[in-house]
Amino acid sequence: MATSPEMVRALLLQGEGPSVEFKATLRDPGALARLMSGFANADGGVILVGVEDGGLPIGADIDQVAKVFHLALARLVNAPRVDLESVELHGRRLAVITVGKSDRLVISSEGVYLRVDDRTAPLPAERIAAAIARPGAAPPAEASAIAEAIHRLTETVEDLQRRLAQADSFRSHLQHYVVGGIVGALISLALQIIIS
Repeated sequence: MATSPEMVRALLLQGEGPSVEFKATLRDPGALARLMSGFANADGGVILVGVEDGGLPIGADIDQVAKVFHLALARLVNAPRVDLESVELHGRRLAVITVGKSDRLVISSEGVYLRVDDRTAPLPAERIAAAIARPGAAPPAEASAIAEAIHRLTETVEDLQRRLAQADSFRSHLQHYVVGGIVGALISLALQIIIS
């Protein structure tokens, strides 16, 4: 399906929500796989890359997005129907990733997700159990135990990713803290010399 600039404008006006996600850049295949899993396990959706959270189109490196897109697809089990397009809007190239609703449970390498409002969250264990407990699959009690384990693992992955992001944030600021401390010490030493 060809996405027109008018369709993209309408999505920008609609804003982020259950079926729309804006991404300024796209570098992490795991994050994209989680998003695609979330949309596919809900009602489908569109990911606009090259758009800030407020809906401002800033443009995207389409080749980079295509690489991440293909790596993300490789991280999905029961990959949904997806499409990657490039659309020009206001002189900027945007990537449009359309994710279809799936009849089967779509699992990313990092867990099972569901789109809820404007965020992607771990799929509740009950929904996983219902998908696993189809006729001919595991017995209901076993399906519930498996579903609960999958749900807990997905939440653990989410927690570890949050902690890693916080650690990276501290690490990136550590250099500034050290330089600030050294400058402060030098200023203090200079003031002591001047005052003495």
